[in-house]
Amino acid sequence: MNVSLKVVRTVLAVLASAVLLAPLRASAQLLSTGDIAITGMNMTDPNEFAFVALVDIPEGTEIFFSDNGWTAAGTFREEEDTMRYVAPGLITRGTVVVVNGTVGRVPGLGTAGDQLFAYQVSASGTIRFLYGINNTPLEDAWQLDAVSDLDTALPTQLADGFTAVSLPHCDNVVYIGVANGRQSELLALISDPSGWICQNAFHLNLQLNPFDVTGVLNAIPTFTAALPDTSIGVGERLEFDYEATDPDGQFLLFAADDLPAGAFLSPTTGLFTWTPVGGQIGTHPIRVLVSDGISSALSSAQVTVVTDVGIEDGPQSAERPAAITLFPNPVRDRLTMRLSEPGRVDLFDAAGRRVRAFDLPAGERVVDLSLLPPGPYQAVFTGRSRRAQVLITRVR
Repeated sequence: MNVSLKVVRTVLAVLASAVLLAPLRASAQLLSTGDIAITGMNMTDPNEFAFVALVDIPEGTEIFFSDNGWTAAGTFREEEDTMRYVAPGLITRGTVVVVNGTVGRVPGLGTAGDQLFAYQVSASGTIRFLYGINNTPLEDAWQLDAVSDLDTALPTQLADGFTAVSLPHCDNVVYIGVANGRQSELLALISDPSGWICQNAFHLNLQLNPFDVTGVLNAIPTFTAALPDTSIGVGERLEFDYEATDPDGQFLLFAADDLPAGAFLSPTTGLFTWTPVGGQIGTHPIRVLVSDGISSALSSAQVTVVTDVGIEDGPQSAERPAAITLFPNPVRDRLTMRLSEPGRVDLFDAAGRRVRAFDLPAGERVVDLSLLPPGPYQAVFTGRSRRAQVLITRVR
């Protein structure tokens, strides 16, 4: 599906005086993904980088810049550096800011190959990525995982070619392409490797002329809950609620690009459901867009479907206790769950809707089902090494 991503916006926050330290919580309002873009890096000493503000950025907003790789598990590798940068005054949209040793120690960008992420941290500790750049000799693309200083996965909040760029390896790089247009147009241009130049022998001038950011400003929607990479078994139901917010308070719609057969995404609620069948074993990309009608954000995940080995319906052997045992069954109000190992129990009604969820330790735990209507339910247990599903019935 070709989606025209049009954006721009009046916004609320970003950068300036700096110090090298562990990630802190942002004290000012949050920006949206794509409100800044990294436009250059000199990785030969002394290190420096540059970014362009694509919205007005008020004084006092914090942004973090890190050359830590992003892992397949969805965390920073935390083997390198993170810098906190606080805006000393209003940074008007189009301004190019060069960050070097005059404002604090920048992340130690390595000439062997490195990455740089710009992000903020909400009061609840949630990371919101703003932009990412990757420059590695391993391949001219994002990697699947971060296992060394030279590689990084692409965070699902970022979209390569729009809010992230992967460049062929070079010691010093800078964007020299078109510098006027709407925010969405500039993001697409900056995130195209053809607009960049490379130099190994000496530093490049990162202090570009101001960009001309045109058009009516509009806030970009942001995912607050997005499906992570996951694995499920054949016949196992996957259910996930995508959630997003829009700083302008506009109505949001969800859309998906080439979902697997049988998968469904509600355009109004963001509820994603899928129960794969035997012919769908393998890895499936799940690409979901959220849009306010002007601006869009993308979330990508990989869902790997394995065989139904491990779905342990039916009797268990005497040598290996059942992964989950429920009693009494039928049940009136209080149900005892006995688990062979710590795990999660999801309870689905006859329509396939998840009605309760429990994260439980190994052993026995009594749960109250008195608020559920009578009828059949399916309990799906997911533990560290085992999965199981059991049918139960609630009676009056």
